[in-house]
Amino acid sequence: MTPVALRRALTAVLLLAVVALVAIVTGGSDKGHHLTVTVDKATNLYAGVDIRAAGQKVGRIDSVEATGDGRARIGLRIDDDRVWPIYAGDRLRVRYGGTIAFAARYVSIDRGTRRIRPLADGAQLSRAQFVTPVEFDQVLKTFDAPTRKDLRRTVDATGTALAAARPGLSAALDEAPPALAQARAVLTDLGSDEAALDQLVRSGDRVTAAINAADPGLGPLVAGAAQTFAAVGTRADRLQTALRELPPTLSTARGTLRRADVTLAKADRLTERLAPGIGEVRKIAAPLSRTLTTLAAVAPDARATVATLRKGAPDLTRVLTAARPLLPKLGDVGKEAARQLSCVRPYTPEIAGFASTWGQVSSNSDGKDKFARITAQAYPFGTFTPLTNPQLSKVLPAAQEQYAFPRPPGQNANQTWYLPECGVGPDSTDPTKDPEAIAFDPLSKNILEIDNDDEFRP
Repeated sequence: MTPVALRRALTAVLLLAVVALVAIVTGGSDKGHHLTVTVDKATNLYAGVDIRAAGQKVGRIDSVEATGDGRARIGLRIDDDRVWPIYAGDRLRVRYGGTIAFAARYVSIDRGTRRIRPLADGAQLSRAQFVTPVEFDQVLKTFDAPTRKDLRRTVDATGTALAAARPGLSAALDEAPPALAQARAVLTDLGSDEAALDQLVRSGDRVTAAINAADPGLGPLVAGAAQTFAAVGTRADRLQTALRELPPTLSTARGTLRRADVTLAKADRLTERLAPGIGEVRKIAAPLSRTLTTLAAVAPDARATVATLRKGAPDLTRVLTAARPLLPKLGDVGKEAARQLSCVRPYTPEIAGFASTWGQVSSNSDGKDKFARITAQAYPFGTFTPLTNPQLSKVLPAAQEQYAFPRPPGQNANQTWYLPECGVGPDSTDPTKDPEAIAFDPLSKNILEIDNDDEFRP
């Protein structure tokens, strides 16, 4: 064998030995802990995505595979024993890599308040333990074809109804304040003397009771007289016959008069009982007169208002009919939106400032000259700094004044507004209470600390 052939053979054997050694080292030293979870969507998740705890990498995603029902099965690997085991109350949340890094993702481990029932190696996480962010397409898919159709029909019907009722509604709104003021005055007059109004009602009740108790009663008597006069006026040709029959009628009237004596006696007692009521009626006559005058003045306005409402009623009925299927959805959306907007509303100045300066993020010109834009970072402020916020506040005490997570509204203008109901309280400006700076080994409390020479020691 020539020297050249011998060297090539030795080189090949050496390479094979190195490859075998690397395979043995990498394949046999997999001491990580594995978990799996099945989710509906795994947007921008792939093998190699970091798993972090307190800002430090503790594992990675091993695999992302599609299932037969259109979902995704994700394999997770925890390499750092200081965060193992994962408990049933812990959460793994998919987070964005930055404020403008939509595609860059990582998985953050959030410890639960109660550390019970540790998960075994290779366990299947529940769907609730793996939290994925809401994507833009999920929001847009809410407005499916039926929803868009119903919304369009509601808007069209509302516009038509308001356009038809606009003149009358405008006039009604213009005339409503005086009418309401008059109505208020009427009700005020009626309620100003409750004692007199009560006495009037009671007296009227007693009068009605006395009339009903009279025998034969005023009602039948008046009705009979009306019939008599009607007969005389319309049947003159029978007047002579009536005159011939007058004597028997007079005899009957005589009997009636005898009974009238009793009725008049009861009427006298009724008059005595009415006397107090008449006095009370005199007292309320003046307020009642003013009330009736006011009613006469506002009657035209009320009539015009009712006419306008009658004209717009069909359109309003169609609007309500079209909106009926949407009301349950709008109710649920409104309840949830009210709770979410109450936490978003205090950030209005920050949101407005972000929207007004967003165009300058990617610009390299002020309209006159070109300039270069750089982001200068130095350790420990790099993107992948190993320091947690509590550790950083020890190294640089001045940085503690700038810390805020989550950031309260108004802090940029020194007008901090805490929202405890939204999870933004005084603790959010204290780096020692950073919710993500959890201990790597919560059972032994083995937390990394910093010496005076700024070196790590366990």
